[in-house]
Amino acid sequence: MYKLISTAIDSSEAAHELADYLVSNDISKCVQIVPGVVSHYKWKGEKEVASEYILLVKAREKNLESAVDNIERLHSYDAPEIVVADFEIAGAAYRDWFDR
Repeated sequence: MYKLISTAIDSSEAAHELADYLVSNDISKCVQIVPGVVSHYKWKGEKEVASEYILLVKAREKNLESAVDNIERLHSYDAPEIVVADFEIAGAAYRDWFDR
């Protein structure tokens, strides 16, 4: 099974550092960084609006725990958003590459 992990982070530099770590250490096969996200949320009772970057982290199920642990360890937020969903790979060539 494959896992798609989403997390939001506050800077391009932090996003690239986290993506590089996860891929370089074979925790994730691919991380995409989506810039220009605006998030509205409440933090400590106050409404906040922040510019963020979304990381889409693709991993094998066996690497999920390591991915989550490292995102929490390396993330600058006190309570980083970490959302996980299952996904399938439809393309055979991409699946072969991902499974290597």
